Amino acid sequence: MKKLISATVLLLTFFGVYAQNQIHYTTSTGKAIFIYDAKNIFGADVVSNTYENGRGVITFSGPVLKVGAYWDNKDLVSITLPDGVTELEDNAFFGGEKLVSVSLPNSIKKIGRCAFFGCNTLRDVVIPEGVTEIADQTFIACPSLQSVVISNNVTKIGNEAFKRCYNLKDVNFPTSLTKIGDFAFQECKLTDVSLPNKLVEIGDGAFTGCSRLSSVSIPDSLIKIGSEVFSGCRELESFYGKYASADNRCLIADDVLIIVAPYALKEYSIPEEVVEIGENAFYGCELLTNVTIPETVTKIGDYAFKNCQNLVNVYCNPNIPPILGYSAFEDNAAGRQVFVPASCVKIYKKSDSWSEYTKAITNQK
Repeated sequence: MKKLISATVLLLTFFGVYAQNQIHYTTSTGKAIFIYDAKNIFGADVVSNTYENGRGVITFSGPVLKVGAYWDNKDLVSITLPDGVTELEDNAFFGGEKLVSVSLPNSIKKIGRCAFFGCNTLRDVVIPEGVTEIADQTFIACPSLQSVVISNNVTKIGNEAFKRCYNLKDVNFPTSLTKIGDFAFQECKLTDVSLPNKLVEIGDGAFTGCSRLSSVSIPDSLIKIGSEVFSGCRELESFYGKYASADNRCLIADDVLIIVAPYALKEYSIPEEVVEIGENAFYGCELLTNVTIPETVTKIGDYAFKNCQNLVNVYCNPNIPPILGYSAFEDNAAGRQVFVPASCVKIYKKSDSWSEYTKAITNQK
């Protein structure tokens, strides 16, 4: 009995080590990929590399511990990495333009920067439980990527991590997440975003250009929100949670109107609590025709109403002209007028920051 048990243990050990020594893959050419400097790239030397019956198998001299950079993956279509791999180094699958699927083992702890940069045909990815951070530009320019399952241990999504993933519409935001980096989801196809309750920071432009995004829920845990986070989200209709205005139309943080949800917005009265209209706050609100600025506003940021092509009437109620940023009302409708309190017309026209709009300023009806 002892001998039988010992033999079984040896057999299981053998197959366990054997599995850790192999990579399985397919190619677009039906031929084996070329492996050079395997020790440096995979952590072990190649013993054999065969391609039979539509599948390639690379057997190594020892356990595969990592996947390094700049190996010949241009014809790679699918790949299954063995248990024991702990790291995808920076640029691991860089330029794998035919890679459709990749199976990552739970042993992986780190996925490096630009690991899947330019994998044009990659469709979906499951991030293993051991990974705690998605590095900068990990999946940048993966236009076919549609779905990403992020493990509940990930705390940070890096800068530009999913930038230009034009078809990415299905992402779970793990409960562990505390930071989303700059431009992390720029130009993705996300529709509804509910951010987790531990999130502390959203970087600049994190969701800019997400043209299908319709609603966003922001947790009370959020402390820092960058500039132009939701700029260019043309179908954005509502905000919920922290910073959301009472009408759910805009975000207001520390009395600054950060961004307005532009979808189908034709007329808008800015809430009385607003002291400052932030940079690009109404940028590109193409249907907006009338806006009312409350007495409380003391500053209007750069490009605040730029490219509001149908904006014809601005009702500006402060008695003291707000400090006006660069090109705040550039590219509005022809004949756009700024209506100010009757007693303040001369004050506005003499104000340096309002000088380029002198002809448009008139007293309120």
